[in-house]
Amino acid sequence: MESKQPDAIGAAPGPEEAGLEEARPADGAAALEAEVERLNAERADQARSYVRLAADLDNLRKRTARELADSRRYGGLALLTAVLPALDNLSRAVAHLPPGDDDQLATGLRLTVRQLEAALASEGIEPVPSVGVPFDPQLHEAVATEPGGPIEQDTVVAELRPGYRYHDRVVRPAQVRVARAGEPLPAVGADAEAG
Repeated sequence: MESKQPDAIGAAPGPEEAGLEEARPADGAAALEAEVERLNAERADQARSYVRLAADLDNLRKRTARELADSRRYGGLALLTAVLPALDNLSRAVAHLPPGDDDQLATGLRLTVRQLEAALASEGIEPVPSVGVPFDPQLHEAVATEPGGPIEQDTVVAELRPGYRYHDRVVRPAQVRVARAGEPLPAVGADAEAG
């Protein structure tokens, strides 16, 4: 039996073999194009993911730096809120001292209050301005109103408890009485005449 040998090396393939080889490159090219598209889409997704992660990391760095700066700047806030009631009590004690009382205890109390106020001011803690200024709900807590007479409406007429600001933050709003408009001040003897 004779075996069929190829005619020659590099000879042109027969029609059947040519059809197969022509179909293979077309299928292979389509598969390669699909693979390239898939890889390009995957690369684009990874690039978007990288950009998102880089933005998240940058935001985290900024937020951490801001929180660290706030922590440094407002680190004494807890101590301040703990000291304020003691300062209030000392100030009330000084306010109730008889005028002209210059004994050692009265002098010591006055000096202690001034020293505490100076120490707080040196750390950026300031009292909130109250009496005579327009009522500001960010700075004041209105606990009462009273007839204003000639005073403009919503003007603070009395401070019941001082408020404090720490740098640019209000630590405690001032408790105040606010003038009502259109109501005259009560006459001094009006209650006696009415009764």
